[in-house]
Amino acid sequence: MKVHRFYLPLQLGDALQVKDPSLVHQWAKVLRIPVGKPVRIFNDMGIERQYRIAGYERDAASLEFDEEIMPKVPASDVTVCWSLLKKEKNEWVVQKCTEIGAKRFVPIIAERTEKTGFPLERMRAIVIEAAEQCGRADIPEIVEPLALTEALDEFGPAMELYACDEGGSNAAPHASHAVGFLIGPEGGWTEGERQGFSARGISTVTLGKFTFRAETAVIAAALLFSGETTRMA
Repeated sequence: MKVHRFYLPLQLGDALQVKDPSLVHQWAKVLRIPVGKPVRIFNDMGIERQYRIAGYERDAASLEFDEEIMPKVPASDVTVCWSLLKKEKNEWVVQKCTEIGAKRFVPIIAERTEKTGFPLERMRAIVIEAAEQCGRADIPEIVEPLALTEALDEFGPAMELYACDEGGSNAAPHASHAVGFLIGPEGGWTEGERQGFSARGISTVTLGKFTFRAETAVIAAALLFSGETTRMA
């Protein structure tokens, strides 16, 4: 029997009182989870537990502890920095990269970026739903869009950054420490941006001999930098 998983930013004690009307409605009316059946709850501290529904009230549900669940969290600390795309493509990026194991999302505005809208709360909801679905017990961080230079200034000192570009190195990055990758817009990086990467000591890597669409490049890079291609081989 499938046990549904849900994210709740709570301390997970032996008993929980869930006072989220929309979530309780989903359990009782949409999924029709009866009293006595289990649900799994994880929080933003990498803890996951299974509970049984002890009872429903009008806008609340009581949960009783059932068993500890071994949490699944990404093995690598990978930050996704990508030039903003059309709305549905941004949603696709955050959903799929959450499933792959990205730890952080930094949407960037490069010189050739054409779209700038980014509904942050909507994207956070997609990230949470993807984490619930794929089985990971943590929630990736996602920030407001930043200009490329601002993103480099803020996140560059905390991790090793790589710019994905045609003609870059074929060497796979090391994922034993915090790393981040940069994906440019459909029009590619400008020469000025390439020079900026070089001036900052940011290495460039290629994702293969073919030219990818930007959203495909993000997924390919997420697999490469997380080491998932190695683990699946």
